[in-house]
Amino acid sequence: MYRVEQFYADLGWPRPKRLSMTVPRNERRQSLVQKIYWYESGDRDSYVLQVNTYPKWYAAVFAIRFRIFTGWHKIPKLPVMRFPKSQLDLAVELFHVSHFASVNGRRQYRKDHPESVGFTWTKIRALGPATFD
Repeated sequence: MYRVEQFYADLGWPRPKRLSMTVPRNERRQSLVQKIYWYESGDRDSYVLQVNTYPKWYAAVFAIRFRIFTGWHKIPKLPVMRFPKSQLDLAVELFHVSHFASVNGRRQYRKDHPESVGFTWTKIRALGPATFD
């Protein structure tokens, strides 16, 4: 069985922490709430891989210190019997820790993914959730 922890390991990240938060379900009926779940690995002060698991499965790397944000990319719901190789290859291209852990890795990532460059927390909040699926 392929699990979230294996996804992180295949991308070179340390074992993730599971987190949750309760938020209003919608703005008109704030009495209705839902619990949001996600996993994180890394350090928010430099770079972190976040996988949202509920309500939908998306992954993104925030490397705001270096002005890089991958945007949210849909991933298969885990656990699964087998993670599709084509999707794992894409995840490695987008999220592998080696892209963010060194100056050379970040330089190459900026060159290969110009759409992910120039981000700040302020810009991300203003744009709202970015998805590329």
